[in-house]
Amino acid sequence: MKKENKTEEQLIKEIDVLRIRLAELEKSKTKNEEMERLISKSSSLKVELIATRKLDEKLKLITDGLVDIFGADFARIWMIRTGDLCEKGCIHADVTEGPHVCRDRNRCLHLMASSGRYTHIDGDHRRVPFGAYKIGKVASSEYPNFITNDVTHDPQVHHHEWAKSLDLVSFAGYRLLSPDNGPIGVMGLFKQQPIIPDEENLLEDLANTTSHVIMVGKTEEKLQKAHADLEKRVKERTVDLRQANTKLKEEIIEREKAQQAIKESEEKYRSIVEKFARISNEILLDISKQ
Repeated sequence: MKKENKTEEQLIKEIDVLRIRLAELEKSKTKNEEMERLISKSSSLKVELIATRKLDEKLKLITDGLVDIFGADFARIWMIRTGDLCEKGCIHADVTEGPHVCRDRNRCLHLMASSGRYTHIDGDHRRVPFGAYKIGKVASSEYPNFITNDVTHDPQVHHHEWAKSLDLVSFAGYRLLSPDNGPIGVMGLFKQQPIIPDEENLLEDLANTTSHVIMVGKTEEKLQKAHADLEKRVKERTVDLRQANTKLKEEIIEREKAQQAIKESEEKYRSIVEKFARISNEILLDISKQ
């Protein structure tokens, strides 16, 4: 077999190709390991959500997971509910012009859970008008699923300077839907790194899981309310029955007293009659003897 003689330049090129290939393999390995981590932790989160917990506790688990699993700077979940702060200090209620006017006072987005940089749920964004801001527009389907890796320049993201000051790079907002495709809320997160396509798929899957969690939670809340109402009615009925029973017992006692009084009166009357009859007989007997 003839031995191939390679020049030094050819050998260097081959070594460079091998280095590039090794780097690609290492990058692919790292990417696969990261995907395995994301899938594993996402699955563990779903298992946690099966356990019996209150709805707000499950939603907090999800926002915590978005921070822990996907590296979100902060993550939040809103639910569509009846407008309740329109006359109680909601900052959006006084807006009369512009794109962020609250046009529907019957419903709005209620902030239910927040994790990461911001954990409070009672700030200015505790209520978001339906159809306003990026969150409200995601809910109204104007931006059904809104993802950007350029939050400091994207025209749909407000407060670019704020985003820049926090080194935010990406945002993802997912519309949460009921089984009949009606909007029930929004899941959103900001990151300091870009959101890659593989993450998008897992985030969309988690959004679907969140929708299911909310629907089950709302059903459980209705059942709990129905159970509480039933218990209340049973207690009220029990009180009514006890009162009726007490009243009936009192009536029975009064009736027994009345019957006893009648009996005693009859006996007294009979005694008087018998005594009168005896005296009458004695008088008649005395008269007959005279």
